Amino acid sequence: MQTRTEELAASDDLVYLSPEVKIEPLIMRWYAWPHLMAPVQHSLNIAFRHLPVMQSFVQNPRVHIAATRDPKMFGGPFLSAAEEDVSRIKALLEETKIQCADLIKFGRDFREFAATLLVNAKGFSLLEYYKNVPEMLRGAAELAYNVNNQASVYIIEELLRGGALELRHLEEICLSRVKETDRPFFMSSPRVRREDDLNLGLRFDDERIDLLAKMRTSPQPMGKVVKELGLCEESRGKFERFVTKNSPQSSDTSYEADGVRVRYFCHACVLLQSKGVSILIDPLFSFEKGEQKFTIHDLPDVIDYVVISHGHLDHFCPEMLMQIRHKVKNIIVPANNRGSISDPSLKLVLHRLGYADVTTLVSFEKIQFPGGEILSLPFPGEHSELDIQSKQSIQVSLSGRTFLFLVDSNAIEPQLYTRLASRVGPIDALFMGMECHGAPLSWQYGPLMTQTIVRRDDESRRLDGSDCERATRIVDAIDCKRVFIYAMGHEKWVRFIVGMDFDPNSYQVAESGKFIAVCADRGIPAERLYGHKELVM
Repeated sequence: MQTRTEELAASDDLVYLSPEVKIEPLIMRWYAWPHLMAPVQHSLNIAFRHLPVMQSFVQNPRVHIAATRDPKMFGGPFLSAAEEDVSRIKALLEETKIQCADLIKFGRDFREFAATLLVNAKGFSLLEYYKNVPEMLRGAAELAYNVNNQASVYIIEELLRGGALELRHLEEICLSRVKETDRPFFMSSPRVRREDDLNLGLRFDDERIDLLAKMRTSPQPMGKVVKELGLCEESRGKFERFVTKNSPQSSDTSYEADGVRVRYFCHACVLLQSKGVSILIDPLFSFEKGEQKFTIHDLPDVIDYVVISHGHLDHFCPEMLMQIRHKVKNIIVPANNRGSISDPSLKLVLHRLGYADVTTLVSFEKIQFPGGEILSLPFPGEHSELDIQSKQSIQVSLSGRTFLFLVDSNAIEPQLYTRLASRVGPIDALFMGMECHGAPLSWQYGPLMTQTIVRRDDESRRLDGSDCERATRIVDAIDCKRVFIYAMGHEKWVRFIVGMDFDPNSYQVAESGKFIAVCADRGIPAERLYGHKELVM
């Protein structure tokens, strides 16, 4: 008589992954984002973000619980968990101190060394400081002055990959049915282990993740999946609850008509399709079917080009990128400011996600293909005035149509767009972010700072896009036939990434509304996108 385990392993039943199931990449139980996938930045986040917030929660959980019940506090430094989770968080805290002891020590040593270097090095040779470089960084760093005689540590990131600072054994995949609107904010809350979740010890580049991702649209034999994943008896029982025999609903994912089909998936994710080419900008999508949504099931079977604008999680999301890599033929990212602690290489992060061939572009470099091209353009603002280069606006020419994605550009200097106008020519559709009152510098970059930033300075340096006045400067400079305002973080299913709830009375909404009126006065159709949209141009 067969056991239940043997029955599952031998099953030829074709099953899909249930549409609402999430496949979350975790590192030491924290949701993976680019700064946790770059060795030095990961160590700084553990030492100066993860440990403090977990310690604070264990010491006074009620403060955190009260804060996370207030929608206005979402996205703040408060751990989202229940009082009965205190023991789980305490256990994770202690486990982190053991498993990541070397990273924690390195993070603290690095910050101390970098701060000392900045204060004490005043223009004399830096040779004497090399003996104080943290041990785990030696041979993978260069000390150098800029032209203002300010000394910094420059990281040779490639030499740290696969070394003692990159703990690949801490990677895992968590399958769960958590609702998108219930996901805790990614930067302040670890994913505590839940009874109904299935945790798989797979590295992010493991090919078996492709098998899981394919199951969203292509059924697989249950026995094959059980065998490939090496599931034990208990895990097999859990996995059964994540699959279905019902085919998921999807719209027509192929496009063979004339013109260009434009599909807005949410936030800054836009799919362009012509007869021969599909181009996906900043992949971010829902997994749960509903009104006003395209989901992952509405993506084409083959994506010729994925183009990433910059490294913030709402534009460069490992969870999304990991699940579409089996569809992607080419992926394009902006080149980073090599060596900068604030600007880790997106190319190396993609290698860790299993993307072997990655193209990097600097401003005005292009990728050409039959029927069009992808052009990288400057992208000012949005990064709290840090010297970050891994960001690009994107112009796509396709089947005789031209699209310009300015993403979160902050048009501080209008002459930039006057200069660009002669390069880009007339634009059929301009996509512009107007998150014009973003989070302060410390919200994302605090753990990387070597010196304490005073509150006044912190509040002044924000992750801002353009307000109405600055957006108007752009349309006055660039000839565009139509404007779409996007990347506003309004879709409730991306709340756990953008760190805020939609507020119809917010400053951002008011400014974008004013801008729509300005466009109308100039005879330019303009609208603020939400949820999903499809049109053919």
